[in-house]
Amino acid sequence: MRDHRHLDRFLYDEQLAHQFVSIRRGQLDGRNADIDDRERNSDQELVKKYLIGLIAVFGLVCLAPKAQAANYTYYRSITVTSTASVASGTNANFPMLVSSTLSSWEPVSKGGHIQNLVTAPNGGTEPADLIFVTSTPTVSGTAWSCGTSLNFETQSYSSSTGALMDWVNVPSVSTGTVIYACYGASSVTTDQSHPSSTWNSNYIAVYHFPAVNGLLVASDSTSNANNLSATGSPSIQTGILGGGIGASTSNYFTKTLNTTINTVNTVSAWVFASSSFALQNYAGQVTGGAEILSGDATNGGNSNKDAIFGSSFVFGTAYATGTWYYVSQSRNGTGANSYISYVNGVAVITTTRSSNDSGTGLTIGVGSSHTEPWPGIIDEFRVSNIANTSQWILTEYNNQSSPSAFYTLGSETAVSAGTIHPRNTILTWDW
Repeated sequence: MRDHRHLDRFLYDEQLAHQFVSIRRGQLDGRNADIDDRERNSDQELVKKYLIGLIAVFGLVCLAPKAQAANYTYYRSITVTSTASVASGTNANFPMLVSSTLSSWEPVSKGGHIQNLVTAPNGGTEPADLIFVTSTPTVSGTAWSCGTSLNFETQSYSSSTGALMDWVNVPSVSTGTVIYACYGASSVTTDQSHPSSTWNSNYIAVYHFPAVNGLLVASDSTSNANNLSATGSPSIQTGILGGGIGASTSNYFTKTLNTTINTVNTVSAWVFASSSFALQNYAGQVTGGAEILSGDATNGGNSNKDAIFGSSFVFGTAYATGTWYYVSQSRNGTGANSYISYVNGVAVITTTRSSNDSGTGLTIGVGSSHTEPWPGIIDEFRVSNIANTSQWILTEYNNQSSPSAFYTLGSETAVSAGTIHPRNTILTWDW
């Protein structure tokens, strides 16, 4: 809020100036009638200069623009649902998926409000002038001042439809959380996204598997640079969140992770089974860590098997082929119930882990022996070095399975053509 004491002082000084004019004019009237009018004009010029000086000081003190981010022409709110069973608990530094299709997010050449397009870090295209913030934008001249952008990653964007899929690191997500999308700034011409900062330090690897220009991208979105290496040619598939992969015994991904997986970790992915299969088909496995596979908890007499679909949760019984499922397995140390397997955000089985092994080997599409491939599609594979909570996993599932039910988009708010900020106002006087 501006300090109005400067304005009060300005008005007081203006009164003094007008008193000065009156006194001076009285003195002039008392003089001889033949005083040169040029002297009177000179006095008026002196008063003008005095007032102009006051105005300049007032403008510098009270109306000087503050340092701020680029100004945007439009914004709209993004409000998380108020349903506690959908946005479960409070989750800090949560990578919230914003996936919506809006005509206003098309480029101006197609009638939208995006001014500039740039190449995204994954090689695709993204809007340069679209950011996400936590504070309500404020008027700045004839635009919105949106403040500092949140970290976000653009997974995909279609300039022909305005379909945008961004992951936004929101400081705290719970019921009713509000963030804002600001867009439409012709002066912003460079990439504003920060993928590696979008994923908090608990993430070891995050893979979206987008297909960019016909090529499968298997790079890690975190700062750990755990980019996958392909054996053969894993196939490009349509995932639930854009791209996905298909694997076989001769076509899969591997990586020696930069961080050792110990007794606390979480592995998660979206999986889709195209056909039925035998026990123990792997979607992915971290040596010494969690796994995502079909089967039962005692397959082969090994009580340490980490089955995501336990003895009563085999595909073809409780779960159907031709359907997407979000599966997660969190490991929290050793002993009874140290493994918890989740399907679609709900814990379905707990498993005892007696050993305290560790490792760095990651395989996706097959098991560590490079056999028993997943008979379908894998998407959005993640590895974390913490045991994610049940509320985090449920919120992930709800956000990703139905973004439109997880948040509500507010109406677009444009700056009125007549909006004027005080620092753009010109004061005039008649003399």
